[in-house]
Amino acid sequence: MENHASHFRNRQKNIPAIILINCLLIYLVIQGVSCQNSDSKKSLSVEIDGAERFQQIHGFGVSVNPEIWNNTELLPALDILTDSMNFIICKVNVEMGSGFEDLNDNGDPFNMNWNYYNKLYETPKFQKIWNTLEHLNKHAIMYGLFVDFTGAVPEWMGKNKISPEYEDEFVEMELSFLMYAWRVRKLYFAYFTPLNLADTQDEGLSIDAHQLTRLMRKLADRIDKAELQFSLIEPKMVVPDISSTKNGTIKFIAEILADSVIMAKVAHANLDHTGFSPGTESNHLSAYWQPSLTSGYNGPDNGKMTGPKYKSTGECVNNLFQLLKNGSYAVIWEGFSNPYEHPHSESDHDGLMSYDETTRSFSPKEQLYTISQITKNVFPGSYRIGTSDPGKDLELLSFHDPYSGRFTITGSNKTSSTINLKGFLKNLPSISYLEMVYTDSLNVLPKSGDISVNGNMLTAYIPGNSIYSISGITSTVTTVTIASQRPEPSGWYAGDPHVHRYNCNKIFSFIPETDLITLMEGADLAVISVSADVGNGEGVGFEVDLPKVNGTDAPQSKPGRIVHYDAEWHFDPVGNVVGNKALGGHLILLGLKEAHVIWDESAYKILEWGRKQDAIRGFVHMQYLDDTIVNELSCCTPIEYPVETALGTIDFLMEDHWPNDAAINAYYKILNCGFRPGWCAGTDGPCLRPLGSVLTYVDIKDQPLTYRRWIEGIKNGRTVVATNGHTEFLDLKVSNDFGPGDEVAIKDEGTVNVNVVWTAIVELSGRIELVCNGKVVATSGRYFQARRACNS
Repeated sequence: MENHASHFRNRQKNIPAIILINCLLIYLVIQGVSCQNSDSKKSLSVEIDGAERFQQIHGFGVSVNPEIWNNTELLPALDILTDSMNFIICKVNVEMGSGFEDLNDNGDPFNMNWNYYNKLYETPKFQKIWNTLEHLNKHAIMYGLFVDFTGAVPEWMGKNKISPEYEDEFVEMELSFLMYAWRVRKLYFAYFTPLNLADTQDEGLSIDAHQLTRLMRKLADRIDKAELQFSLIEPKMVVPDISSTKNGTIKFIAEILADSVIMAKVAHANLDHTGFSPGTESNHLSAYWQPSLTSGYNGPDNGKMTGPKYKSTGECVNNLFQLLKNGSYAVIWEGFSNPYEHPHSESDHDGLMSYDETTRSFSPKEQLYTISQITKNVFPGSYRIGTSDPGKDLELLSFHDPYSGRFTITGSNKTSSTINLKGFLKNLPSISYLEMVYTDSLNVLPKSGDISVNGNMLTAYIPGNSIYSISGITSTVTTVTIASQRPEPSGWYAGDPHVHRYNCNKIFSFIPETDLITLMEGADLAVISVSADVGNGEGVGFEVDLPKVNGTDAPQSKPGRIVHYDAEWHFDPVGNVVGNKALGGHLILLGLKEAHVIWDESAYKILEWGRKQDAIRGFVHMQYLDDTIVNELSCCTPIEYPVETALGTIDFLMEDHWPNDAAINAYYKILNCGFRPGWCAGTDGPCLRPLGSVLTYVDIKDQPLTYRRWIEGIKNGRTVVATNGHTEFLDLKVSNDFGPGDEVAIKDEGTVNVNVVWTAIVELSGRIELVCNGKVVATSGRYFQARRACNS
């Protein structure tokens, strides 16, 4: 008798609410204020309700000018912005006025002279741009990366305007850049703006709404023909900056909205409004990105640098708070002070870091540290949650990320007195530890010990005239229930064999490696397999994760928590992906020694590639079968699983983020045909399910836990699958001694004893079914013993 993987599921479904919001991209105004502290204290009480959710925060970003690349000296600045500041959105400027297409490539705008462009795009000007984009890609800035064509155009096109007879040449110039970036440099970015400040000549072009609409229509018509798409990243246009909100909406945006061809290629619109006042005219613009320049501080111009003239960054951060009350994006202009090719006033050049031309080095400014209080503590994917009105003296916003568990309160004390804040927490997991940092006129980011948590109440002392952030981790970092007692017996280890670092529920989100152990501890998982994308590049940051597939456990691993990088392969037959297509479904390969993007029309070739590395191989997304014969193609249906099972090229089958009976029914059919692949389950998370909400228990047979032993257990069928998180376990014994994955030798016909115990650490209802040869031969509640004849 063959005894295969045990499987159970809780029939009760918990369907989460989905909040749909529009996106707002805003460049912040940085201004200085003078701050004074006082020893006097005021008391304020607020109520913070985790059940009251507002917009989801998609992330923070910064504008980057590649002009100052100078070999690799820009790298430390970029690393600070992306790694230390947690910026996941970057706007990279591309100057058009000089060094671009100074001479026409030829007289035909529909026939690109690639001999000309190939030489042009390897000149020092463009090397700086490619190097900057490439470095950002390596830091997983892809879906949040956009190119901004800025400044004047070549003089022969019109310089500060585009002569109508050269509109097609202008389109050709930009398309050649995009095509070279995609095809030759293999760079990834999601957006581009055709020009900057469409209705002013100060920094961009003098252009009216009719010409802008014509240019964007010409671009839209030619984008598809240029095949400007790699993987799932299709470049979308952003309507260029309009200096006036009113002018932009009434004239420019209205005309563009009327053209469906353009709108099919447009992601957002920019409305630049210097001196923008949050919460007034912005309320009806939530569908747009609205950048605003920094103001009031001297910076570099034409290579000359003067120091910033500010005492505090209080007003800048207070503007950020106002924006976070309504928007989901905040992008700061700009990352570092450095000269542009086209003229700027000195007041338009204050960055988060200053550049010393003598030492050729960058120095962080006070506002960088202050803004980091928000960017480092309000995680992408966090929800702004309900907070009662604290009054005019205190700005207070609260955020909670249900995936990482990060809980943050941030704001400003607008008075000169210390405020004794009492916060009453509702509908939030318990919090045992909170830390506060603040900035005032004398201090930048000191930590405060004057904060405590007692049950559902926190107490903090907010210094006068300060920006503050209070942050900690809730005890439950996912929706998975944590319990002190595990349902599985000793020797069984819970894990998730299908995990990603990108999260499609959080726009542009890429989970830091340091958070993986925290997520595992929240779900009480012993093992996770982090899947790097070796297929069509759908996974954000796959280039970052591919080198981590090396056959060893990740450095973040610690005793009892193994993080290991492996791979998922797919080239979907339908959807947005262009170029290579395949019908093989999605494959998971566990135990690889190396990984790289690999394509073939046949899943068999990929499985053979994995076999040569002694990898454990299988199909995922079994639930897509839907109990029917497949008669149409989808992204993920494993239509080749019966063939590869019969050929012996796979070791397991997997169900994941939305389990259904179609998956297990297909598995039963495979078993009844005499084949014995292992059975397991994972979340495909955190993209679609919280980590550990669907999991696989593996029996290591009383040996020390290692990653190899865990995945070998999946191959050998020593698994129990749970679709209700780490809350229940199904213990099965045949003839008292044999469990999942074992073989029971029976001469001729015979009778075996089957004992099943269902253990749960929370109250659950359901039934246990014993299946033999595809039929239910016994059923019971929590515990039963069955004596049944089963010929297998």
